[in-house]
Amino acid sequence: MLLVSADPGCGKSVLAKYLIDHELPTTETRTTCYFFFKDDFADQRSATSALSCIPHQIFDQNQILLTSKIVERFETYGESLTCSFVELWDVLISASRDKNASEIICIPDAFDECEN
Repeated sequence: MLLVSADPGCGKSVLAKYLIDHELPTTETRTTCYFFFKDDFADQRSATSALSCIPHQIFDQNQILLTSKIVERFETYGESLTCSFVELWDVLISASRDKNASEIICIPDAFDECEN
């Protein structure tokens, strides 16, 4: 884990974007996901929103990880799954433990703008 801490305006988000685009891009052996928290946008300030976006990026980049077990979970819980931190966390862990999963890198930015 790399934790970068600095005052506002020092380039933390620029660094995150640089890592995503140039140093740690998605490849055949790596899936890079990201989420930028933003406290002035309701859908970008919760951990649940982040956990909704990150698995979506994983499945978009590596569709084989969207197993029938995960699809069944989405069908069972429906819309409520995207509102459940615990369920979304389980989906992320399940995908990362899959035998077909390559390296998964998650880059969240601006944790300080995430709600409790």
